[in-house]
Amino acid sequence: MRDRSWGPREARSDLRLGNAHGTSRTGEAFFVYVNPDARGIERITSGYLLRDGRAARIVEGLRFTEWDGNHPRALRIDARDALGRALCAEGRCVNRQAVDAGHDVYAVLNQVDWQVEGSPSRDVLGENHDVWSRSAWLAAGRAPLPKR
Repeated sequence: MRDRSWGPREARSDLRLGNAHGTSRTGEAFFVYVNPDARGIERITSGYLLRDGRAARIVEGLRFTEWDGNHPRALRIDARDALGRALCAEGRCVNRQAVDAGHDVYAVLNQVDWQVEGSPSRDVLGENHDVWSRSAWLAAGRAPLPKR
């Protein structure tokens, strides 16, 4: 299916959203949707945790981002799933890309090495995505990003 709307894309001036995920060789995985509020609190609004062969929806949580200028350096996720299991993950960003994606939308993308509390695997690899409107990015005190 293709998007054939062809109309202009207008991003909200206060747009900020994101996601983060990780997967281990032992089969553990997580994916979280992040919807920061006006104060910058990075609320996790949904997602899933797959642990011990059982998947459950993420029902609450927070993502914490440590910034190095225009780029995330480290992340922490504290969340809980519908089965009451905790997801506590700390991640180190191993690469970074931050670009003006067009239409006043900035995209910040990272590969992340995660350490997940209680995981039998040391190799939990994943990504972090952070999407901003240009005006929200600049209002946060960050420098403009280059066009792609």
